[in-house]
Amino acid sequence: MRIGYSGSKLYSLNNGQCKTVDYSSLINTLKGLNIFIRNKTKRGTRAGRKFKPKNHNVNNSSQTQVKTCHYSQGLHLCLINIRSLPDKCITLTEHLTDQNCDIGLITETWLNSNTCGSTVSELKSLGYDLHHVPRKGRGGGVGVLSKHGIATQVKKCPDYQTFENIEVLCKSDKESLRLCVVYRPPVTKQNNVRIPMSEFFSEFATYYETIISKVGKFVIAGDFNIHVDSDTDTHSSQFKELFHSFGLVQHVDNPTHRLGHTLDLLLTKADESVISQVNVIDPQLSDHSAVHFIVPFKPQTTAPPCNVEYRKFRNINKDKFKEALLTLPISSNKTLEELINDYNKLIKNIIDVHAPKKTRRIVIKPENPWFCDTIRDARKVRRKAERTWVRTGLSVHKQIYITEIKSVAKLVESKKTEYYNTKVVNCASDQKNYLIYQMCY
Repeated sequence: MRIGYSGSKLYSLNNGQCKTVDYSSLINTLKGLNIFIRNKTKRGTRAGRKFKPKNHNVNNSSQTQVKTCHYSQGLHLCLINIRSLPDKCITLTEHLTDQNCDIGLITETWLNSNTCGSTVSELKSLGYDLHHVPRKGRGGGVGVLSKHGIATQVKKCPDYQTFENIEVLCKSDKESLRLCVVYRPPVTKQNNVRIPMSEFFSEFATYYETIISKVGKFVIAGDFNIHVDSDTDTHSSQFKELFHSFGLVQHVDNPTHRLGHTLDLLLTKADESVISQVNVIDPQLSDHSAVHFIVPFKPQTTAPPCNVEYRKFRNINKDKFKEALLTLPISSNKTLEELINDYNKLIKNIIDVHAPKKTRRIVIKPENPWFCDTIRDARKVRRKAERTWVRTGLSVHKQIYITEIKSVAKLVESKKTEYYNTKVVNCASDQKNYLIYQMCY
């Protein structure tokens, strides 16, 4: 048997003494306990209100900061400890392409005399030029990776016992920019490093004296393996005191290593505005994050520029353009062909007034011959996975993003191999190239 109660009966059970609830104070209490929190909304947009999902069971303090970057005009550079460049040529160049990066400053390339030739050739086929200094022992190796067309010049540097370095010069019409990449190996049992930190400080001071004596602005970038984020670390305090005494400033504030320390640094003169828009991004290429930044610098190019003509149709005043169209002096006493010619001339004159033709010199950068719509679509899926991970911070979305990175790299490698296989097969009938074909197969 089902028993039901009306509101009046329930009220009478309490002898008419029903306790009222102060909803205002209740909501304030819930807000104070972080239970009742309304999501922020933005009204007045065409897309309407957007729901922003919360991170559940995620410790944000332990996560490396992940950002999607939008940069203003300038030279876009990226500093990263890649840990074996030969194994990550495609994934690295894909990241640089996604971020529209011009130059990569690379540490721990792990390149030696046996692997550098094939790696340089592969990077060249992917649209990048590599200048590098091979590693001396276990790990190590530094390099500068630049897009085809950017004029760069390697400058000779003295060798040091405590760190590796390379110096590349970029020139513009008015000034020069010196990119100095440094890698100081950590003290571990595997690399048998027994050099005291005081010797590194001494050599770095000597190195800085050689840089400051040269013309132009400079950026010292690299993996120093010093926890500059720690205030209790003795070596960190000594190193910060050293570069502050030189008048240098360090620009990276976020952790660059998965263990939460800031190891990859950017050093410039404190009285010069050399870099801006520093962002730390984790592209999942190694245990280090990538440090992206902008230099207001327009380098010289090696590729011949060409002139292109364009019009800014978006800047047309629609009301004035419509008024000009309505006042076209078209005569009805002409043939159809004459009317068409007059109409085209009048329209062109109006467009010349409201959107005049302009000329700009650009450098045309050809795409890789194996690039196709399949790769373009795969890149879109990868970028979507990255945005999802950035938005949620969940481990499952991070794993999906890593899977998409590997998937795109595998696809690019297969399309590239397919392209060159076709090239080799097509030239098999040529007697001069037949020997190459046989060697490949």
